[in-house]
Amino acid sequence: MLLGVYGPQVEADREELWSEFFDIKKNWNVPWCVTGEFNVTRFVEEQNRGGTLTPAMLRFSEWFDQENLLDMPPNLACTWTNMRESPSLAKLDRILICPHWVEAFPRCSVQGLPRIIGTGRSSQLITTGATLKTPRASSDETKATPFRLESTD
Repeated sequence: MLLGVYGPQVEADREELWSEFFDIKKNWNVPWCVTGEFNVTRFVEEQNRGGTLTPAMLRFSEWFDQENLLDMPPNLACTWTNMRESPSLAKLDRILICPHWVEAFPRCSVQGLPRIIGTGRSSQLITTGATLKTPRASSDETKATPFRLESTD
């Protein structure tokens, strides 16, 4: 299961999001990957402006650890900027996978793509290493085609 997320900025709404993820894990015993902008960092070091650990950061880390999630490489240090003269930088975008995803897609990889000009966003390409059977236009045969997902915010 592949889930895309744009994380809420309001704390109460974040709690609802974490609760929904807990329910998904409880009710769906399948490999899953959550990708998108979570609108929260896990650690102070993931922001160039520093600061202190906030309750939102602690709760995000708690969910992360409780679900045994893995943060897929390339683990970009910064995935967002406000693009000002003295920019704020943060790691808000992630590709998170559960241990079952690793078992199902052991050759899964993530590649950082060049930043899109004029945006403060980084893109990443997920390759599962699996193949899909797709029909050829000229015959009834099938050919293996790799499945890829490009995530751009």
